[in-house]
Amino acid sequence: RDGSPALDLNAYLEQMEHLQQAIAFFHAHPNYGTQLDNMKLTLESGSVLLEKEYRNVVHANSHAAEAQQVIDCLDEQYELMQSRAREIHTLSNIDKVAKLGEWLLKHGRPGRFLVHYSNIRGDLMVRTLTTIFQSASMATITDKISGLSAAANAAFTRSNPSFSAKNASTNTPKKATRFAPEQGPIGTREAEGADTESGLLVIAAFVALVYVEEGILDRAVPVFEKRAQVHRDLLKAPLNYVIKVLTKTVQDSEGSLAALLPLLRFVAARHVQMSTIAENAHLEQPYQSCFRALTLRCSSYIADYFERGAVPSTIFLFLPCDAMNT
Repeated sequence: RDGSPALDLNAYLEQMEHLQQAIAFFHAHPNYGTQLDNMKLTLESGSVLLEKEYRNVVHANSHAAEAQQVIDCLDEQYELMQSRAREIHTLSNIDKVAKLGEWLLKHGRPGRFLVHYSNIRGDLMVRTLTTIFQSASMATITDKISGLSAAANAAFTRSNPSFSAKNASTNTPKKATRFAPEQGPIGTREAEGADTESGLLVIAAFVALVYVEEGILDRAVPVFEKRAQVHRDLLKAPLNYVIKVLTKTVQDSEGSLAALLPLLRFVAARHVQMSTIAENAHLEQPYQSCFRALTLRCSSYIADYFERGAVPSTIFLFLPCDAMNT
């Protein structure tokens, strides 16, 4: 009762095992009722301490994925390169986390303590996604001020000492949504493409982080029956953040079809995966509304360009296959 699992977890678990064996023995001998009650209280207190230790262990060994490392897992079309994603490690001492969680579940503790894993890990995913979005947005600001005179640019930098145009412009290497003016009327609004690129980068990063976390989860929560619950709760906050970013991206598109088409193609290709995650996380309605808004906005822009007879052939490179077959 006076021990602490933080000092020596293995020794503590061994003592808990002995205590359970003693309780089983005294259950078979009703004459020792008083001792049995005391042992049960001690076992309950020890189990509560182990649940707190589980939270502490997960928190101490978890860290957010580096934004640039996640971006480097994506190719120029924002597709995931799994070999690079497997090099991202955001949970140290996985065996200790797994051992402690498995012991608690094996010995009849409710799975409520697993919410600590979901909350801690989910918050770290949101932190990484937020950093990526802010970095991409800063790169957009850099693009928008690139046309200023040298004097004006220097004045901007002096008045914003925390802003480094050079660093911001190199933090987002993906250029799939940038279009050169000669590509036609839908490709002349490069700044808007940069705005939308932030949304595309965030959802691509989310897909990458899901892949990373699923690989870790298989080891950290070895009890299959509980893994689905943890997976559902883990992805709820990150997905909610992605939905908000995508919703804002669509709302701010302002007629830029060229910017939205790569985003539509990417999301449509992963619609089944995203829908499943959203349904499990009880975010199906917000996600479907967001996807519908993106689809309708692109359809509206395409219809407008067809009416004006100003649609270049490059548009079909970014349309989802379903749209091209209709």
